[in-house]
Amino acid sequence: MIYSIRYRGDNKGFTMIELVVILAILSVMALIAIPDYINTILPRHRLNGAARDIMTDMRHARMRSASVNREYRVSFTVGSETYQIEKGNLSSGSSAWTLEGPIRNFANASGKYYHYGVDISSISSNPVLFKPTGWMTSTTIQLANEKGQSLQISSSNAGRIMIQ
Repeated sequence: MIYSIRYRGDNKGFTMIELVVILAILSVMALIAIPDYINTILPRHRLNGAARDIMTDMRHARMRSASVNREYRVSFTVGSETYQIEKGNLSSGSSAWTLEGPIRNFANASGKYYHYGVDISSISSNPVLFKPTGWMTSTTIQLANEKGQSLQISSSNAGRIMIQ
């Protein structure tokens, strides 16, 4: 047996009222979700971004130290949201340091290192020194945001750098 299905012609899709009701429901859901995103999720993303920037710069300093056979260091200014990478004049026991690249400033809204509300709250050993042999200062850097969330960047003498 073969059944045929006929199109009746009166079922043409959604009505304008149904579409308006759906848009109203979606708008209410968005109005509820956006403040939550701005107040809780966005500060955590900024904190993670700042931690990744510091970790990347520390890894870069470690690699540059080995490739140019000079000491490198990353100096942090606790409380002012800034740090800088410096190159030493010797492979060990450098007495003169030159700035490599820009000073990284989390509070400068026009800079590429801008992370609103993130603060370098403490560091256990400042500056972090990198030697061409792969050795580096063991340290813990504490970052915090305006919501009280915090992250730590830890490094070991063997050269491991990680976010906790």
